[in-house]
Amino acid sequence: MFPASLLDSTNIAFFVKEGKEGMRAGCIANQSSEVVGLSNVFGPANDRSVADAAIQCTECFGAGRPIVGYETHEDARPFVDQGFEKTGNLRVLLIDQNMQDERVSASQ
Repeated sequence: MFPASLLDSTNIAFFVKEGKEGMRAGCIANQSSEVVGLSNVFGPANDRSVADAAIQCTECFGAGRPIVGYETHEDARPFVDQGFEKTGNLRVLLIDQNMQDERVSASQ
């Protein structure tokens, strides 16, 4: 499911909680020199212990770095309850690969 480059990276950690039927909950932590990102949190709906465990795992992995992440609407509530602050909307910028290739060709 994930490329080897992610699985082999020492800056990325995958955390899961297994149950009788397989993976029950989990998250991904991704550290940089300044922060550790918390993403892909999953688990049973309305189970605040999932957010608590994700935060604890990320804190340990991040070695004191501030934790950042993004969630939407009600998914953010358990994190806000733990002290996270909402700072704004997430923007994802995509680059059109064809336009990028044209710019590179034009500059050569």
